[in-house]
Amino acid sequence: MKFLIPILFFTIPFYSFGQSVTDSVNARIQYLIDKNSKVKITKSETDELRNYGYSIQNKGFILVENKSDYHNALIPIDSAIAFWTSIKDVGNEANLRKYKGMILGNLHRFKEGKLEIRRAIELFKKINFDPGVAVSQYDMSQVFDLENNLDSALIYQKQATAFWFNRKDTNRIIANNTQMIHLYRRLKKYAKAIEIQKINETLLKAEEHWNPTINFYYVSYILFEETENKDKADSFKNLYHNKLEALRNEGINSKSFYDRSSK
Repeated sequence: MKFLIPILFFTIPFYSFGQSVTDSVNARIQYLIDKNSKVKITKSETDELRNYGYSIQNKGFILVENKSDYHNALIPIDSAIAFWTSIKDVGNEANLRKYKGMILGNLHRFKEGKLEIRRAIELFKKINFDPGVAVSQYDMSQVFDLENNLDSALIYQKQATAFWFNRKDTNRIIANNTQMIHLYRRLKKYAKAIEIQKINETLLKAEEHWNPTINFYYVSYILFEETENKDKADSFKNLYHNKLEALRNEGINSKSFYDRSSK
C-alpha cells in the first residue's frame, strides 16, 4: 500500500508539539516518502515509517498515563492522527480518535470528545474490528460519566462489558467492571456495585497492569467508604496509595482516572 503523505503534512509532527527532531530523522522520513511516491517500498521501510507514527503518539500516551497531563497530550495525539489519516491507516486513526475523545472528556470538552469517539466507532466498524468498537464504548461511557450523564454512561458500559465477558479477556473485564462499579456507586445502587466489586477482587492478580489495578483499588476504596465499611475502605485506600508510591519510585507520576480530587 502506498503512503501518500502531502509535503505540507511534515510541518505537523516535526514542529507542532515543540520537540526537536534531528535533521537525520527528517531526512530519512522524507526520503522514504519520496521513494514510496515512485516505487513500492520494502516491508522494513514500511515498518520504519509506521514506527515513526507510533513514536509520535507514544509522547501523548506517556503524558496521559504517567502524568495525567491531558492538555499537553492533545498536541502529539493530533499530530499522530494527522499522520495515520494521511497514510490511510484506518485502524490506527480510529484508535487515536477514540483516545482523543477520552482526553477531550477529561478537559470537559464533552461534545467534541463524543464526536471523536463516534467517528472512531464508525471507522472500527468500517474495518470490521469489534474489539475497537468495544474499547470505544468504554471510553464513551467515561466521557458521559464526566459529563454527569450517568444513564448514557451505563448504556455504553454495559455493551462494552458484555463484549469482553464473552471474549473472556480478564484484563479488559477488570477494567470494564471497575467502570460498572463506579457508575452503580454514583447511581447509589450499592448492592450491585458491591456484587461486581467481589467479582473483580477474585479476578485481580499481582501481574495485572498497574493502570486497571489502581483504578480498581481507588473505586473500591470510595465504594466501601460510602457504604461505611471502614475496614475494607482503609484496606483499599492503603493498597491504592502504596501502589502510587511504588509507581513514583519507578518514575511514574500517575493516579487513578477516578481520583478527581485535583481536577
